[in-house]
Amino acid sequence: MFENMKWEDFLKEEAGIHGLSSDQEETLLAAFPKLNEQRNQKQLVTELCIAEPTVKSRLAGIYEKFKSTCPQLAQQNGAGKLKVLHDEYLKKKYFRRNGQIVDNQPGYNSLSYPIEFER
Repeated sequence: MFENMKWEDFLKEEAGIHGLSSDQEETLLAAFPKLNEQRNQKQLVTELCIAEPTVKSRLAGIYEKFKSTCPQLAQQNGAGKLKVLHDEYLKKKYFRRNGQIVDNQPGYNSLSYPIEFER
């Protein structure tokens, strides 16, 4: 079994696996600074001190590179893609990576992560 990995290190690993550029990796890390925290595009503009079209371009590149492993991205339009990437791929994979899957047991749901992490 793998050793528990910090969220930031996990995101950096995923960025490498998916071939993200350094700008895209910076945007991914800023979009999901903590496991249960997500920033929207306007917050990313402020956080990264870049223009909104630049944020949109970087996010589009991230979505393109993740769509083969997160097919739900292709089905989602607009701003909901960040939530899909986070909830349907990254968060689930992070819990699997750290051996924290407990399906169909009391206190857990079928989404492969503890209920306490639900919004």
